[in-house]
Parts: sequence; C-alpha cells; structure tokens
Amino acid sequence: MKKLSFVVPMKASTSEPPSPADCRWLYEMKFDGYRGIAIKNGKQVELLSRNRNSLDVRFPEVVTAIAKLPVDRCVIDGEICALDPKGRTSFQLIQNAEEGTVPIVYYAFDLLFEGSNDLRTLPLVERKERLDALLVDAHDPVRPSVYFDRDVAKTLTRMRKIGAEGAIAKVRDSAYVAGSRSADWVKIRFSLQQEFVIGGYSEPKGSRSGFGALLLGYYDKDRRLIYASKVGTGFNDKTLASTFRLLQVRVRKKSPFAPFELKRTRWTRGPLSKVHWVKPDLVAQISFTEWTDDGSIRHPVFLGLRDDKPSMQVVREPVARAK
Repeated sequence: MKKLSFVVPMKASTSEPPSPADCRWLYEMKFDGYRGIAIKNGKQVELLSRNRNSLDVRFPEVVTAIAKLPVDRCVIDGEICALDPKGRTSFQLIQNAEEGTVPIVYYAFDLLFEGSNDLRTLPLVERKERLDALLVDAHDPVRPSVYFDRDVAKTLTRMRKIGAEGAIAKVRDSAYVAGSRSADWVKIRFSLQQEFVIGGYSEPKGSRSGFGALLLGYYDKDRRLIYASKVGTGFNDKTLASTFRLLQVRVRKKSPFAPFELKRTRWTRGPLSKVHWVKPDLVAQISFTEWTDDGSIRHPVFLGLRDDKPSMQVVREPVARAK
C-alpha cells in the first residue's frame, strides 16, 4: 500500500469578498497561526509546515492527538494556533509555544486523504462532513474548524466585534487544488495583516537594547524589494533579543531595497550611519491600519517572525475587507 505524503496546501485569494446572500459559499474563521499538514501512515505521524518543514518537535501534542484518530491513514489540512485568554488565535502568542506557556489548538478544516481514498476532487462540503465524522472523538488539541452558511452578515459582524482577524469564504462545491491560490477560497479581513521582508534595522535609543526599528519591504513583479515602513512596536525583551541575534549574522554593507523606493523614506535624509542593512531572508508578520497613497503602511505592529514562508514570495497583498 502506497504511503501517503505531503500535499502542497491550497491557498486563499484576496479577491473581492462574495455577497453574504450568495448561497454558493460557506464561511469559517481565518486563523492566525501556522498552516500545518498532518500526515498519518499507521503509527507514523508527520506534521509539516506549508514549506514542508517539520513541526513534530515544536508541537508534539498535535502529533500525539493525530496518531489517536480512528483511521489508519489520512492527510489533514489545518492551522496550528495559540489561544489568548479570550479564546482568540494570536500569532504573537504562538511565538512562545515552545515553552508550554499558552494553550495550543490544531484547527482541522479539510480532509484530503482518508485511507486509500483521495478526496481532493470531492465537493468541499462532503470533505468537511467526512472530516467532522473522523474528529467526533478526537483528543485535544485537535478540533474541527466550525463553518457556517446561515445568517452570514450577522455572524461576520459578531466575529469582527470579538476581535477576530477575519474569515475565509469557500465555494461549497469546490475541489482541493493543491498548491493553487484559488478564487474558490477568499480571505475576508477585519484587520490588516501580512508578511513583510526585513531589509535592515536602526540603532536603539535610550534604554532600549538590540535595535530601534526594523525596515520592512515586499517584492514587486520585477523582484525588487520595495520599502514599505519601519516597525518598532510589538516587541518584548525576549523578541528583541532573539530577533537581534538573527539580524547580527545577516549584516551586509549594501541596502537590499530598490534605490528609488528608498529615496522616498526618511532613512536617506542625512547620513545612514544609524541604519544596518541585512540579508533579506527574514520574514515578519505585521499588523497595520492602512496602506497610504505613496505605498507605505500606517501604525505597523510586529507580531512575530515567520519561518514557514520564503522571503521571495512576500508581495503586497490586495486588501479585501468584509462588507
């Protein structure tokens, strides 16, 4: 019997959200964590990130719970999340998950293989029904992602009020197309977040240690790194120290940013002695309030580093807000 293997995750697009009255769609929470593909082959379980990096050691409680599922072989798509005291997923909190200081949940939202059956061409609703049946007696921290298709507008409003990051709208009859960014899945954001590449950092001021702010950018269609903003908030002593250690081994003399874009920023007003450039391979998750007309972001806050996305894949994401 052929061993089940990794499936490149299907991704949601940032297209215009569907009308809440359109009955072709169902909705579920947009989780703020790490995408995780769980693969069970008999007694062997693997938990892999979207980049196929192993998460087994970091989240052993998820691996143990998947191993106890009443099926010999399966592949599940889901999100590994840390929960704050109000039960909301938090990317900042998951940075401390190794220390066992926060509760972890694996929200399973799709079943790709069950036994020897490849389910990816089945309608989404059927895959979810099979997934719910498989997880009916699942052990924590594995839980099914709850979806809804009634009172959509009211439910989205309630989700926004409790501080959820957003929702994902999915076509009820959609197939699972591995590796694609499909218009059948659409992100609906209540707040703005995305990944940015770190291209440098400034010197700290006052009593602050490590660095003052990170210089952030994204890649355009010509593979140029476009400067977007600096971020100096959202750090604690631990994340300042750990991020600074990673920056120090990446220092370089030349700016990685596109020169024309960098000229628009205040970092080139006067000498650049207080800015250190780095190899642009670190990716940060950032929340912010809006994009400005000149291509910058306002009120950025650092949420954490991502090791599950290559820096060259970081682009400016179109904004699709809930109606």
